[in-house]
Amino acid sequence: MNNNVTSNSKTKQKNAQRKFNIIDFLVLILIITVIVGSIYAVISWSDIKSLWSTSTVDLQYIVEFRGVDQAFIDKINNGDIVIDAVSKNQLGVVDSVASIDKYKVLDYRLIPEKNDNGTIIPATYVGELVSYPDKYNITVYISSTAEYKEGVGYSINGRRIAIGEKLEMRFPEFSGIGYCTNIPLN
Repeated sequence: MNNNVTSNSKTKQKNAQRKFNIIDFLVLILIITVIVGSIYAVISWSDIKSLWSTSTVDLQYIVEFRGVDQAFIDKINNGDIVIDAVSKNQLGVVDSVASIDKYKVLDYRLIPEKNDNGTIIPATYVGELVSYPDKYNITVYISSTAEYKEGVGYSINGRRIAIGEKLEMRFPEFSGIGYCTNIPLN
């Protein structure tokens, strides 16, 4: 008798497990079709296609190198080929070196203060620009042919070029880390 109860519960479990059949498959296909149709109704095919389309443009971008030693100021010249130090791909050619300014840093000094009784009160910090005598900021204009993708931006040989982007670059006689500060629109 006890064996019949166990066998009845196993039969019920098998019946409770539902098998995947053709009707379930058709319902699943219908749901997917409704979802894809809704997306297509909201977004046109040209918008979807534009996500993958790229165009080739002539690009000039500006890179600033900060805190460069005085000995390296004249090492970047017009016509120098620019190489990405990480991927070793070419990133363009130097158009010009526009400005060479003294390197300045905001330095904070601690100023202890005393009140009228002569007791020292919590100190305050004062910021002042300090320029380094043998360090300079160099602004370099670089030209290249880039790919432009809507919503993504510019890239040169797989390297993203964007304002604020950190770029590790090599020139024939100089290498350094700079930041893209501007991409003038033509």
